[in-house]
Amino acid sequence: MPDSIMSALIDATKQERQRIEEPRNRSRYFIFGKVDEKLDREGYCVIFENVPDRVFREARWSAGRDHLSLFKVGDIFVPGTIEIRPRGLKISFPSDEITRLNIDIAAIKRVSDIGIDYVMDNRDLTDHLLAFLESKREVENQFLHPLIVNANPVPIQPVGRPIAYKDLNPSQMSAVEKALHQRATFFWGPPGTGKTKTMAALTASLIQSGRRVLLTALSNMAMDQLLLMTCERLRSGSIDTSIARLGTTMDERCRGFSREAFSRDSF
Repeated sequence: MPDSIMSALIDATKQERQRIEEPRNRSRYFIFGKVDEKLDREGYCVIFENVPDRVFREARWSAGRDHLSLFKVGDIFVPGTIEIRPRGLKISFPSDEITRLNIDIAAIKRVSDIGIDYVMDNRDLTDHLLAFLESKREVENQFLHPLIVNANPVPIQPVGRPIAYKDLNPSQMSAVEKALHQRATFFWGPPGTGKTKTMAALTASLIQSGRRVLLTALSNMAMDQLLLMTCERLRSGSIDTSIARLGTTMDERCRGFSREAFSRDSF
């Protein structure tokens, strides 16, 4: 791989590692459906029955390890442990952490009636990725290099005009322009390089050109982030359109576009 591309990948991975050091920048999975709770001298524990598979996998991984996970309870991040139980997932908050954070137990109980967020911690994984990239910096790939340098897109009549957003860098703006001139386009980059922002700019450009757009994603959280970023683009460009969000929304700001919102009398 060309050294310039490898250097860009390494820099982007370092930026992502720095970004996720802050818990609020990490991905979250919503857990809800409280079926039991208990408060004693050891702390507060609660059992939820509606838990994403990703969190169950984390619970299996942490079983038997002295490992504290992180949860977003209301507006605060609280360390705790996870344990698989027959009725769902048991989450325990140690009393020393409750004391350290000066948490109101009554408030936690009220919040847990609705649900809490499991906060992913990908710092170790990002560290491994960074170490791998740095170890491959000088290794050339005779198969990948021709694909990167000499790829020839299949041209078509332009399907829209790109909107010149000032916050897009030249690479992102070029990606939007190319996507409007060819049948299929792949955006690739490590975490934090602006793929979602680029997709949102492309979507807004298509909508401005009178196109209908279908957006899909592998997770509800990713779908919400792409939708919200697209809405931000549409508002900044004063573009009028209608939006429907199908599936389960994870972000409160997306609830207004959901199927449930359409069924209300006030809609």
